[in-house]
Amino acid sequence: METQDPHELVLKDVDDQIDWVLENQRMSAWLRQSLRSARDRDPVDILNDLYLLSYLLKRRADAQIAKSLSLQGAAMRRHKAG
Repeated sequence: METQDPHELVLKDVDDQIDWVLENQRMSAWLRQSLRSARDRDPVDILNDLYLLSYLLKRRADAQIAKSLSLQGAAMRRHKAG
């Protein structure tokens, strides 16, 4: 009985998950396109890009949410005062 390489098993599992996302039309087009293009890229380049993308987009999303909450809080204070 041949033993499979555990790394190959993980790669197959991840590829199956990626295929599921690619086939699911409810997933964003941006995510699906990113996954398609990432499959042909160097994994180290992908990790570097993911780090930068995550850092920048998380900071931007946090700032947008904080701004929205601040505006909502100000509107509620005006409503209570009025």
